[in-house]
Amino acid sequence: MDREEDLKIGVKSSAIFFGRYDILAVGSLYGLALVLLFITGVSLSLHPLFYLLLMLAQAHFAWQVFQLRGYEKPKLFSAFLSNS
Repeated sequence: MDREEDLKIGVKSSAIFFGRYDILAVGSLYGLALVLLFITGVSLSLHPLFYLLLMLAQAHFAWQVFQLRGYEKPKLFSAFLSNS
């Protein structure tokens, strides 16, 4: 969302690092996190509720990536705020 400001002040943000592949990077990192959480759940024989909550997290991640399309500032800010 603030890539231009990052460039002005010299911050080395992930948006600058990934460049035009930033949405792909975000989606890939979310996917990796979900896979690792799933593997952890299986290896620890966690309760089925864990997997339900993991699916809810997946839906939230998908919504966030969908918000990034088009680089519309209000949608970007909404996705950013939903991470808190």
